[in-house]
Amino acid sequence: MDNMRMYDIPAEGLPPVDASAANGWDVAQKIVVIGGGAAGLSAAYTLEYLNVPYVILEASATFGGRVQRDDDFLGDIGVSLDLGAEWLHTTRDASVLRELVLWKDDRDDAEAFVRDEMIEYLPSGMYYYHERKRSLRKKTFLEKTGLLETEYKFKTKSWSQYLEKYFHSRVKNNIVYNAVVSKIDYSLPNTAKVILQDGTEYSASKVICTVPISVLKEDITFTPELPKAKQNALQKNKMKPGLKVAIEFNERFYPEGGVFNDIGFWKSVFWLAYDHGSERGFFDALTNKGIEGRHVLSLYTYGALAEDLAKLTDEQIFEDVMGKLDRMFDGQATKHYVKHTVKNWTSVDFVRGLASDLSLGKNMVKEFAASPLEDGEAVPRVFFAGEFVGGKYGPTVHGACLTGRRAALNAIGKEYNYK
Repeated sequence: MDNMRMYDIPAEGLPPVDASAANGWDVAQKIVVIGGGAAGLSAAYTLEYLNVPYVILEASATFGGRVQRDDDFLGDIGVSLDLGAEWLHTTRDASVLRELVLWKDDRDDAEAFVRDEMIEYLPSGMYYYHERKRSLRKKTFLEKTGLLETEYKFKTKSWSQYLEKYFHSRVKNNIVYNAVVSKIDYSLPNTAKVILQDGTEYSASKVICTVPISVLKEDITFTPELPKAKQNALQKNKMKPGLKVAIEFNERFYPEGGVFNDIGFWKSVFWLAYDHGSERGFFDALTNKGIEGRHVLSLYTYGALAEDLAKLTDEQIFEDVMGKLDRMFDGQATKHYVKHTVKNWTSVDFVRGLASDLSLGKNMVKEFAASPLEDGEAVPRVFFAGEFVGGKYGPTVHGACLTGRRAALNAIGKEYNYK
């Protein structure tokens, strides 16, 4: 198991970005960013800050990638529900939200955003289902070993609103939606071509590719083809299944603030270790939000423990999840059910999963983030960013954003090394 502190940015903050770093850049040399998720938005935001021309090609009809929200589920009380990424996954503080933005007014505003929106999150207890005794048992192993630590979440907003407020607002006029990329040609000197499924071509001085590995493996071809080392790295990796379910109840029948696993403790530990991060647990979605009279349990599952559920329809997923809750809580879930929502990322076009294989992160950084594709004259032409090259920050949103910043700076010939 990983200690959550590994995702903390340095106490002194992130390396600054020199606003003059691209001075002298030929304004006729446009950079094409493929993908409008966290990494793509961050890359474009960085280029905007540096006054480098760019365009974002987003395959879907909306921005954000795996960072999405539902404003209706709890909209009557002014709370947005995260359908994808939810936690900050930082333990020291929430300063990363300020460090991810570059303009001074953005940074000043982000300080207020952090002050108003950030709350501490620590489960009141970790509960596991005991098959033989047919009941939940509270385990304190994670607390005693320091593997369970306080981290941070949004109070009423979401990661989606953060990206919209700071990144999307700056780059929205340069996004082309429903632009499905099928080919990247980096064989020509001095330029690259990005070709869409409908035949539209974009010429680029540089390309920043931020798509999930599922899309990189299955949907996009390269000319010349990817070097063998990159092909082998992709072949070994895969997009693992994952989904979230939120269910509202008219009465709280579970310990407030708890996390509830429908399998035993040691089985949970086995899958977390064996499948590198695989988990399946229900959590009190309104923990520490200061909301009275509303009760929502959310399920998060990823990896091997999500495989069977991810193959089902949304309604079948809901029925299966309610069955698990009724078994753990003696039929109370069905008795107190109000409404639900399901987000199966495995069935979402242009995503097809929740995250890549965390165990292969170092090799993906080596083969993709640290080794851009070079044209025939050995000029770096295609750069990669996204969760799968997040390195030590793994599948976190801030990790993805940092890969986008790094790729943008690398694309203009500058290094950006962060700890």
